Amino acid sequence: MLLLMLGGVQAQIQTLTISGIVTHALSGAPIVNHDVVIQTDSSAGNFFYFNTVSTNSNGAYIDTIPVTSGSQGQGLLVVSTVECNGTAQVQQLTFGPGNMTLTSDFVICSDTIPFGCQSSFYYYADSTSNATVFVDASQGSPNSWIWNFGDGTTS
Repeated sequence: MLLLMLGGVQAQIQTLTISGIVTHALSGAPIVNHDVVIQTDSSAGNFFYFNTVSTNSNGAYIDTIPVTSGSQGQGLLVVSTVECNGTAQVQQLTFGPGNMTLTSDFVICSDTIPFGCQSSFYYYADSTSNATVFVDASQGSPNSWIWNFGDGTTS
């Protein structure tokens, strides 16, 4: 009899939904194609989830996470994104029965504005063409560059 009762017990799958909007701190405009990291708090040890999503043309993102009822059906969700200056904004949200739809909005400096840019480059000697190749490694989506060679000339 006990085996029949245990055989009928199944874990129920629920859907945890996390969504939000990422906007620019100064203009309030949506920030497009910006990464948002969603993960569970690993200290509980019973349920692990990690995903990176990008904002759409409205600055919105959404992720759905299947969770099993019981110990997996509740916990802490950590949502984060990186500002233009490289610092992370982190929000922690609790989920559980009756609380499976969460919202996490961010107001950040955009990585598309000039003052948020971090210029960087590296170079190497191309043995095939005997040229020095400069590679842009800048952050912040710059749309123009001025090279200052230190001798008063720019390019």
